[in-house]
Amino acid sequence: MRPRNPRGRRVLPTWRILLHDDEGVALVLAILIMLVLMVVLTSVMFITAAAARDAQRTNAGQRAYSLAESGINNALAVLEANYPGTVGYPGDKTLLTSCPASLPTVCSFTTTYPTGTVRWSGTLDNSPAGLGWSDQWNITASATVANPTGPSASDVARTVRRSCR
Repeated sequence: MRPRNPRGRRVLPTWRILLHDDEGVALVLAILIMLVLMVVLTSVMFITAAAARDAQRTNAGQRAYSLAESGINNALAVLEANYPGTVGYPGDKTLLTSCPASLPTVCSFTTTYPTGTVRWSGTLDNSPAGLGWSDQWNITASATVANPTGPSASDVARTVRRSCR
């Protein structure tokens, strides 16, 4: 038999009273809303940090590409200084190599800038058939920039190639 209060009514168990009572609902809803907002805020923070890292990495890639283009410009400046005429570059194969002619490998020049390093070189090769000229310079410049996302990440590198006669 269930206990009764002095007026003769049955006494409900405590948990049933709490289920039918509205007093604690505001606190429960406030805690749930704060939990949802915390999850949303944490997600926004992680996405923002990832976007910032990606923007820094993209910027480093653009700097590396600009440095590689400066290496191409350095090579063209060497060629232009040695052949100032209006005719295409003649065949001095040692202009864009920094190693002695006795070495069989192609060597390169290295230029260091505050933002990174560029290695550039060129070879005088036979041009492909049908171009109208016999020789052409194949210039290559490779630049590296420190990766801004951390010291454990590999450097950002870009390579630019150009052929000219």
